[in-house]
This record gives sequence, C-alpha cells and structure tokens, in this order.
Amino acid sequence: MITITRRQARRLRAVLRRSVLGIGHRGPVPPLVFRAEGAQLRAEQRYAGLGVVYVEPGVYRPVEAIALPLDALADLEGRDEAPIVLEAVAPDRTVVRWDDRGIPQTREYSVPALDTLAPFPEPPAAFESASSGLLDALAEASATGSDDSTRYALNCVQLRGNSHEIIATDGRQMLIQNGQRLPWDGDVLIARTPVFACKELPRDQPVTLGKTDAQVVF
Repeated sequence: MITITRRQARRLRAVLRRSVLGIGHRGPVPPLVFRAEGAQLRAEQRYAGLGVVYVEPGVYRPVEAIALPLDALADLEGRDEAPIVLEAVAPDRTVVRWDDRGIPQTREYSVPALDTLAPFPEPPAAFESASSGLLDALAEASATGSDDSTRYALNCVQLRGNSHEIIATDGRQMLIQNGQRLPWDGDVLIARTPVFACKELPRDQPVTLGKTDAQVVF
C-alpha cells in the first residue's frame, strides 16, 4: 500500500501528460510505476525510447512497487492534501481510494503485472553539471526536428561532445547551438521529446547529466 496526496498527483500529471511525453495516440501505454523506497517515492514512466522518473521526498514503509494507468492521474489529481491510497490487490489489479469533497471514491484499474514490464534503465555511475540553459536548448532542438518515421535521424537530436554542439534538422533547415558543455567524447543521438519544454522543470538551475553505453540521462 502506498499513500500520496491529490496535490502530488496533480504535480505528477503536469510532468507526465501524454502531450508532454510526446504520446500522440489514445491507445494504451505502459503504466506509471510507483516505488516506495524509504526516504523517497519514485514515479517511473517509460515509453518507447523515453524514461521519466519523478521523485518526491518523504517516509515510505515498506519498500513496495505499485502500477497505475497513466491516465488515472486525471481522476485523482486535486489542489488539496487529501490522501490517495494505492493498493495492489492482485498482480494485475490496483485499487485506489480517496475522498472528493468529502465523498469517498474507489476505483479499480487493470494493470500489467510488474514482472512483465521492461526493467527501468540503470542510472549512470556519475553525473556532471551543465548550464541552466541546456533544457531550453534541447527544447528548441526537439521543436526543430521532424516526425518523419522513415528517416530516423530527423526524429532525433544530435549531441556532439567534442564540439559541444546541439544539432537538429527537419530535412530542410538545421539548428546548430553552440556552447553547451557535454561531458563525453563523440556524438550521441537522442529521441526528440516535448519533455524538455515542460514548464514544471526548474529552468533556472544547473542541469546534471550522465551517459552510459545505451542512454543519456538528465
């Protein structure tokens, strides 16, 4: 059993809307997975090549993981601190209980069993700081590219570690941004995503990032 508040659900939905994640279709998507880990609560969402983790501090016992459909956040969000209780009543079913203006609410959601989901990527061994302007640069690059599914590179942003350039193109025009320190050698392609433009991200603070063989983590 994991307890969050309606205000927490509202913050989560601001970051994990379909439009922010770049999910254009209305069909099913992988569930949101809550992981209670002692001093923090992690909310993990993985879709295609994108993985987003939202962390809330707190005290959570015992260590537990519960899946919830991404769209369920619209049912649960609110502006108050009223508690929302998440309970995995079966490997493929989650029951949620909360009060809405004093009226008890209960919803049951079908979810994939946790052991059927792809494991969430492990973080890099170390992170390094970049400037606070990195998110804006990535947002502009993501907006420049194309959704042409037949030309993979147009769906990506190129991060050039040696020349510290961020490059994107839609096949007709190209955007090259200089001066963003990237702590690796060589070039990396990452998928374009509207997440970088999310207003909920702290844009006035330095960004930390790291790289493994298979991914770049911000």
